[in-house]
Amino acid sequence: MKKMVIILGFLLIQNFIIKASVSKLFSYDENAVNMQLSELSSIENSISNGADFSSITNQLIAIKGFSENAQAADKAFGIPSFLWGCCAGVPGIILVQVVTNNYDESKKAFTGLVVRIAAIVVAYVIDILVIGTSFSYTY
Repeated sequence: MKKMVIILGFLLIQNFIIKASVSKLFSYDENAVNMQLSELSSIENSISNGADFSSITNQLIAIKGFSENAQAADKAFGIPSFLWGCCAGVPGIILVQVVTNNYDESKKAFTGLVVRIAAIVVAYVIDILVIGTSFSYTY
């Protein structure tokens, strides 16, 4: 029986591998990638030649799709502000405010903290009412 499950598992995995290799998801236009990277290579050359920060910033702003507003709207380290507040709590809110310096992002982090507290309270109430226990230990 074990051999049959293992063989069936390998056949199933092989089927996924075959479908993934044929997928258009893995194809790309090499010329488009090279064109996008050529803009960045000019900035890289400027950095290696010792250009100052303001000239590099001006080159970055000149690139299509890059602006100072997009920089300010970025999430803290690529993680949504709601998750910072929900998972990290008050330190997450402080981190979002320091990194983004954006009131709206800090508000989202605070909303995450409120959701976290509400989830803990609901779990505690369910535990007491349904299960009949509490998180406190009695000796």
